[in-house]
Amino acid sequence: MKNSFLKTYQHRVGFALSSKTVTTMIQVHLRHLHPHHYPHPVGVSFLSLVAVTVKHQEHPKRKRSDEETCQSSLARDLIKQILQTKPGGTTVLEEYEEAGTLCDSRRRQMVNILAAHMVETEGRIPQRITKEKYALGIVTLFPALKDPLSRKGYPTKKRKQKISAALAMDHLVVFHKSCRSLEEQLENQEGHRQPYLLASGTSKQAINTYYVVIDKKLIPCQGTTSLAAFDELFKVHFVFSQTMYMRGRRKGEAGASSKTVSVEEAVEHTVMNETPKERAARMKLGELRAQLEIERNKNLMLETMVKNLQEDKEFLKQQLVCEGIHVLK
Repeated sequence: MKNSFLKTYQHRVGFALSSKTVTTMIQVHLRHLHPHHYPHPVGVSFLSLVAVTVKHQEHPKRKRSDEETCQSSLARDLIKQILQTKPGGTTVLEEYEEAGTLCDSRRRQMVNILAAHMVETEGRIPQRITKEKYALGIVTLFPALKDPLSRKGYPTKKRKQKISAALAMDHLVVFHKSCRSLEEQLENQEGHRQPYLLASGTSKQAINTYYVVIDKKLIPCQGTTSLAAFDELFKVHFVFSQTMYMRGRRKGEAGASSKTVSVEEAVEHTVMNETPKERAARMKLGELRAQLEIERNKNLMLETMVKNLQEDKEFLKQQLVCEGIHVLK
């Protein structure tokens, strides 16, 4: 009875509905419809059906947008309340109202206030949802601070995982069997845009020579040990750092004319334009090199002393033998 009535009603009214929506409407409005109402579809029952249909066919995107707007307003009110109650927060709000943005010092002050409040409420390790809520409140309360490259206005990507020590060694050191050609090794080696070490030998346990490879050019290392080779590789990275090496490489790849920069010019340019962090690293490197040189000198002195003692011992033994005295071993 219901199915025949539904088909006739859809045919008369010309109104196509999904089976789920129509079933719901029949359960709600069946008492309003009677067979003698077929010739008069435009009435109270039809209006009720249209209202229910519109209600059931509400777009999910609109609902999601309303939820996001509600969450943004709640997060904005939370951030505003924290800044109004904490010392120094009103200064941040006043500066944004006057200038339309925040300077670096005010941004750091705001971040410190909110981070302290987050730690007070949730401990030293807040939840990810709380962090995102605070970030949403910041970009909603201060629209000028939004990140233009992010979809939500703040970065949401996870940090990249750190590579293992074995993978790092594969990027820095490449083994080359001494029986093979070096040119063939360089041609087949791809994926190294930065300087790396080429260890040449009969096996990985017996390395004879180390090379620093830059743009498929071989620079023989002066030292024969792995420590000395890594020291030279670090120096090459320091000299051809972001200021010179990568800039010249990009120009070469783009087809622009690039000039050859000597090592002295590269070192001078790096020292003149280094940041405080790079200066501290350079000073630390100097201290480590000085300590390494002291240890080397100590080892040389000990080796010399041992060698002299052995020579004196042999000389005394010869003297005693010449005098006819037998020396017990």
